[in-house]
Amino acid sequence: MLMVKIKFKVFRRGEKEGRICYQISDGQKIRYVYTEYRLYSNEWNRRKACPVLTSADEERKGYLFSIHERIRKDIRELEETILFLRRRNAFSTIDDVIEKYLDAKKEEFFFVFMRRIIRQLRDMGKHRTSETYAATLNSFMGFRDGKDLLIEEVTAELVCSYEAWLKSRGISMNTVSFYMRILRAVNNRAVEEGIVE
Repeated sequence: MLMVKIKFKVFRRGEKEGRICYQISDGQKIRYVYTEYRLYSNEWNRRKACPVLTSADEERKGYLFSIHERIRKDIRELEETILFLRRRNAFSTIDDVIEKYLDAKKEEFFFVFMRRIIRQLRDMGKHRTSETYAATLNSFMGFRDGKDLLIEEVTAELVCSYEAWLKSRGISMNTVSFYMRILRAVNNRAVEEGIVE
């Protein structure tokens, strides 16, 4: 019988931030599926295996809630993958389940994707660019009230609404077009990675 558990792992001693992963075991073997969902140790409830949703910072609370929702969705998808393979008598190993799950998981959330780009820019030493991407993300999150969405849901209509929202707040046209350019660059990156067409 396969078991799926949610784990929070800190990879370097003394690091405050860790990642969510899913442990899949069959009683003999254990495998892990690592996510891009990052949070701090004090934001994880080990007993309940879920994020702590009581942050004083509203933006952070929105981020933690979106991670909570994504974890629930991922676990449901993993369980559905196991059932699918069992029904087709195609299940043979944990690795088969993980491979099928990862193949089916083509969706990615916009905030998570953009945070990954920001981290990569920082890791490459492009600190100024990472700051401008972070400013755009913060602004877009404000527009969305902290509610994440799939990358494919970032449509031309939504971007036009975001532009109108910025203008209604008296944001200068230079800043508006700057944010639009960054959103376009993020979309191009998603296309390059095959996440959206």
